[in-house]
Amino acid sequence: MGYSTGAYVVEVAGRQSLYIQDGSKRISTRTNDRAAAHRALQAYLKEGEVTGKLMGAELATLGECLEHYRSRRQPKLERSGTWQKKYKYLHARLLARVGERELAGLTYEFGEEYLASRIADGVQAETIRQEMQYLRTAWRTAHKDRKTTIEPAAYDLPATPARREDYFRKVEAEAMIWAARGEGHLWPFLQIGFRTGARPGSILALTWERVDFEKRLVDFRPRDPEGRIKPGDTKKYAICPMGTKLHDALRAVKGRYQTGPVVRYRGGPVADVDKAFKTAREAAGIKRHLTPHAMRHSVITWLAQEGRPFFEIAGFVGHTSPSMLEKVYGHHSPEHLKGAVGVVDF
Repeated sequence: MGYSTGAYVVEVAGRQSLYIQDGSKRISTRTNDRAAAHRALQAYLKEGEVTGKLMGAELATLGECLEHYRSRRQPKLERSGTWQKKYKYLHARLLARVGERELAGLTYEFGEEYLASRIADGVQAETIRQEMQYLRTAWRTAHKDRKTTIEPAAYDLPATPARREDYFRKVEAEAMIWAARGEGHLWPFLQIGFRTGARPGSILALTWERVDFEKRLVDFRPRDPEGRIKPGDTKKYAICPMGTKLHDALRAVKGRYQTGPVVRYRGGPVADVDKAFKTAREAAGIKRHLTPHAMRHSVITWLAQEGRPFFEIAGFVGHTSPSMLEKVYGHHSPEHLKGAVGVVDF
């Protein structure tokens, strides 16, 4: 049986365009016309090194870009639990809906088309925006990684929905803590969350070795199994001072444990507190659908309402950008636009 050597034109199952096969590389010709595909092959052979600018086979569809992005991001997101909770089904939904769409045929009109189709499905604007943003990020990542020469289409995202009141009032936080007093794992989780503004994942990962009762500090920086600070994480993690109430609460739950997780269920680590959190929220009479992450929003909001400087707030809760916090939470500050009022109050 004969075989081809060098680069040649091939058909690929499930693809409309013909491809150039060059060893392990596969490059779309962007056409299903065989004569045009062979002209593309001749141009490819003549230019030689041009395709060397790509790192491996060129990605041709949105689905391939999504899968490349998944391979880059999933391992990290699984460690934090974010992949299973937030992105797994979003990723699968996009693959099913637009995975076969070829990059070469997409323009800004793709955004309008996608938005209209999802509105027709009855999907909320916030969800549509999240889907389109995820898709754009996947395409941008593939282009940045030199997996495709096609730059992302400049389609518009839907407008950001109006922000909900997604924080607890202090009286509601107190009611939540009171409602959780019989739950061995939720009570310390709430005490830490409402008194430090730490991320839920950081609270669940916190170990007793990083709680310093003498100095009254809680170190949320992630550690490896040997106790060394993990390098390379783009998030900022706080070393947060303990107030009297948090100090006394953690003293009360420490018991016989000297090491291991602070938040425990039957002596072991806790994967999530969603069910117990919902039960306590309902027992506290809170009707709004607030999640564990809303504790962080709440602490930042309370600090802003008290007029604390945003660089101080960022340091307290472990946030990389005081300016971003001011942009999002600035309207809660009593100093917000105060200077402007002085100009017009004549």
